[in-house]
Amino acid sequence: MTSALERFQALTKAAQERARAGVAEAVGRQESALGVPDPDAQEGSSETDLKLRKEIEQARADLAVRIEQTRCEVKAELERLRGNARTEVEQMRDEAKTEVEQLRGEVTTAGKLESGLES
Repeated sequence: MTSALERFQALTKAAQERARAGVAEAVGRQESALGVPDPDAQEGSSETDLKLRKEIEQARADLAVRIEQTRCEVKAELERLRGNARTEVEQMRDEAKTEVEQLRGEVTTAGKLESGLES
């Protein structure tokens, strides 16, 4: 019985390995059909890869600098707008206080006039 079980496991393993090999072969055919280069077949690819990586890193560094500059500009603009808003709020408060005082004066004057007429 042991030998039958071992033969079954060996057959199963072989079938799985054949299936894996078939998948790998199919992927290779697809890559070939799509024009995906084989890294083993390209000798100069490492130099090109290094150049591309260097360019990518430089582009990332440039982008990081531009992002930081933009962030600083936006921060400065926000501070300027906050300052303008504070100034406008203070002006509006002063105007409101002035109007309230004028209304109080008018109410007081009207109240005195009514009191004088009633007497």
